[in-house]
Amino acid sequence: MTYTPSPRPSFDGPTHIPYSDVSRHLWGDEIAGVVIDWIYVSGEKIHQIMFELKPGEMFRHSEAHRTIFAADEIYYVLSGVLMISNPETGEVHRVLPGEAAFFRRDTWPVSYTHLTLPTNREV
Repeated sequence: MTYTPSPRPSFDGPTHIPYSDVSRHLWGDEIAGVVIDWIYVSGEKIHQIMFELKPGEMFRHSEAHRTIFAADEIYYVLSGVLMISNPETGEVHRVLPGEAAFFRRDTWPVSYTHLTLPTNREV
């Protein structure tokens, strides 16, 4: 997949953004993984997106698709279980629905969805 910059939707004031109108952006490669972003706003003061990873998928930093940002980041889980780590420090968080993880600017987070394996009763 060739690198393309993400859309930068911005608004002059409070704006209703229906899900059907949200800017979508597919990014990634073999190293970074492939992620679907729904970009609600990307302005001077806030960048708010929703992303999707299927069970067992991940995203990480690659030369073409950097995951390091010059801003603090909050990851809030809507559904599923997100494992997120800082590979420079070894810090790891298991984030459940309704919970959040926070990283300071200039951190290279690595995220993956947690697979729940069936027990013997479920097989």
